[in-house]
Amino acid sequence: MGTDPLFHQGLLNVPGGPIVDIARLSSFRGDLAAKLAISRPSFLNGGPGLDGFTEDLPLRVDPPEVITHPGAAALQELFADTNWYDRKGSPETFAPRIRLRPDPAWASNPKNFVFQVAYADGTVTDVAGGTIVRAGAFFDRVVFYRNDKTPTYSSDPHGWLADPSLAGRTAGSSSSACSFPPASSSTPTRRGSRSRSPIPTTSSACTSRIRRRARIRSGSHTPRAATVLRCPPTADASLRSRAPVRPAS
Repeated sequence: MGTDPLFHQGLLNVPGGPIVDIARLSSFRGDLAAKLAISRPSFLNGGPGLDGFTEDLPLRVDPPEVITHPGAAALQELFADTNWYDRKGSPETFAPRIRLRPDPAWASNPKNFVFQVAYADGTVTDVAGGTIVRAGAFFDRVVFYRNDKTPTYSSDPHGWLADPSLAGRTAGSSSSACSFPPASSSTPTRRGSRSRSPIPTTSSACTSRIRRRARIRSGSHTPRAATVLRCPPTADASLRSRAPVRPAS
C-alpha cells in the first residue's frame, strides 16, 4: 500500500513493527532469547524479565524507568541499532507514504484502506500495531477486534480473520466486506489529534448484521456487544500493548 501504485484498496490485517519490538513483547520472546544467547558475550542478563533477559524498557505510554539491571543498557542499544538497520524494510517506514507523504503516482487519487488490530494480540502485539497507526496517522481507519469479549477470549486473536476456531471470524469477514471508508484527499493530522479525513462508519444494516453474529451468551451473562469495534481517531492510548506475554521488567 505504501509503495505500489497499482493497489488502491487494502485490508491491513494485524500488521506491526518494528520486528524487534514484536519479538520481545510477544510469544516470539523465547526465539529472541535464543538469538541473544548465542552472542559472545551472551546478552542474556537474567533479572525478572521473561525468557532470561530484562531490558528495563517501558512502553511509550508508561512513565520513564530507571535502568537498574546489569546488561539492560546494552540490550537497549542492541535493539535500537537493530531497529535502525531494519528500518529500510520495516512497515512503519512505508506507512506515511500511504497518506501523509503519498507518492506522486497516487497523490491525486488517495488510497482507500482499513487497518485491523486485535486486542491482546500475542503474535503481533497492539504496541507494534500502534506504531504503524501513529506512523501513518491511521486513527480514522482502525477496526479494533475486542477478543476479550468473545467465548474464545483465552486464545491468541492474531488469526481472527481467517481462523475458524476464533469467535470473531464471521463478524470480521462481514466487517471487511462493508467497512471500507471513502477515500479523502485531505491530509490527516498526526498523533492523537483529529484527522480531517472522515471517520469511517458502516451502514446501519451492515452494523446490525455484525452485531447479530457477534452476540454471545455465557451462563447468566446477557448478550454482549459486537466483537468488532471501531476506535475513534483519538484512540492512541488504546493501542498500547495488552499482550498476554510481556517482560516483567
